[in-house]
Amino acid sequence: MKSQYWRCFIRLLFCYCTCAAATPLPMNSLSMKGILGQQTAVQENRFKQALEPRLFQFPQDHLAHQAYKTEWWYFSGNISTDSLNKSYKSRKFAYQFTLFRFALQPEKLSRENSQWRSSNIYMAHVALTDFENQQFYQQERFSRDGLSLAGVGKNDHGFLQFWLNDWQLTSLLSDQLFPLKLTVNNKQFALNLHLEVIKPLVLQGEQGLSQKSSQQASYYYSYTRLASKGDIRIGKKVYEVSGESWLDREWSTSSLGEDQQGWDWFALHLDDGSDLMLYQMRKKDALKDIYSSGILVDSKGKSEVLQAQQFQLRVDEFWRSPVSHIRYPVKWEILIPEKNIILTVSTAMKQQEWSKAGGFSFNYWEGGIEVKGIKNQQPILGKGYLEMTGYD
Repeated sequence: MKSQYWRCFIRLLFCYCTCAAATPLPMNSLSMKGILGQQTAVQENRFKQALEPRLFQFPQDHLAHQAYKTEWWYFSGNISTDSLNKSYKSRKFAYQFTLFRFALQPEKLSRENSQWRSSNIYMAHVALTDFENQQFYQQERFSRDGLSLAGVGKNDHGFLQFWLNDWQLTSLLSDQLFPLKLTVNNKQFALNLHLEVIKPLVLQGEQGLSQKSSQQASYYYSYTRLASKGDIRIGKKVYEVSGESWLDREWSTSSLGEDQQGWDWFALHLDDGSDLMLYQMRKKDALKDIYSSGILVDSKGKSEVLQAQQFQLRVDEFWRSPVSHIRYPVKWEILIPEKNIILTVSTAMKQQEWSKAGGFSFNYWEGGIEVKGIKNQQPILGKGYLEMTGYD
């Protein structure tokens, strides 16, 4: 019953905050495509669009871009107890933390007359996968940025901060994004991770302009490999962990075309030190869109963009959610002939779904995955994260 009251409160909060800026969507009608995809013509005319490559400026571009409708900071990773303590059995985990910003208007409102005034709605998703116990812990939060309940910015000492209530990301050096501390505390689980750059930033697409359809694009960059160390808590049990993470940064006003249904996104860390990102934009006829893309980053950080015709994705196995009854692919084959890469991607835990039926705002699958295959005629292993949307 408490969760029902909370959901009703969120719906009222969302409607109240958006009534002056745009016609709000009922919360139970939300979809990843609707929020991160098409916007109405009126909204598009009010907000800037990603139309051409831009000159990125840091640290400013690590922060929010109010003139654009949608933006996110997305961390995912695989962590374990392996390297820290050999005296007990290894435990493997995967996690994600995503902070979304949805602009209510393209200019930030002054709070001179009221601290309640809000320019944005923030949403955060956090999840922790416990592979050994086959448990998937997840939490969702919403907040407006009025009263500084959520936001992105710099503090008085120049440290970058990203927060939604007490879920926080804080840089540890002035005017730099990394090293970065991630702190999330919930009743069921908690994350306390220190993230440090292993490889430099890479620009996705054409110098950071990622074309998603004939008329839609986003600005997109990534840190493909981050050293990750700290501790996690499940219930009352605390585990010291280490591993590697991935950061995706993206902002736009609309990213999907009218004939597109969803996407499949892979972020892979291979054990030869290379990293691979692929996303497949799926059309309504289930075919891969020509605007699908990817990037291959070698062990030294040199990157190469992959076009849609350079890779193939094949589904080998499906799984139907017992909660939402949506059918998701859970085993894939990745073929990149020009790079002599053949990979099989699967998951040790199929139930890593976010669903409306489970009490969340969207239907999508996102979780930790395992990789094995061949690269340049040599066996290769890896880990990663997979996101799939638009299957409902």
